[in-house]
Amino acid sequence: MFQIEFWHWMALGVALAAVETVVPGAFFLWLGIAAIVTGLFKLVFAGMGWEGQAIVFGVCAVVSTVIWIILWRRRPIDTDKPELNVRGERMIGRQITLEEPLVNGEGSAKVGDTMWRIRGPDFVRGTRVKVVDVEGTVLVVDKV
Repeated sequence: MFQIEFWHWMALGVALAAVETVVPGAFFLWLGIAAIVTGLFKLVFAGMGWEGQAIVFGVCAVVSTVIWIILWRRRPIDTDKPELNVRGERMIGRQITLEEPLVNGEGSAKVGDTMWRIRGPDFVRGTRVKVVDVEGTVLVVDKV
């Protein structure tokens, strides 16, 4: 019968840490740490069955993830460009000329190379508007 050994957990931990380098989000790293801790438990307690290993891994995964969340909230990343990965936020304040009229408060406009849904008062084609807010993926505009 197949037996899970400590080095299986170590290999899984290293593999999960490697996945973290490819898939962003800082989640697989903590699962990898949990796997390595489980491997250490298995090394110390050689007679531990798969059930105990699964419990240790589950507890370590939850604890390490909670620790990461606490640390992340205490030390947010300071940046000079907080809107870098929030495209809509970068549009606030931008002025555009409507190529299509806004009818019943809704329409679309090309900003750069992207078509955006826009919302605001009814405007005719050619009106110059300014983005004043973002609601999800919809730009809220008003007349300049």
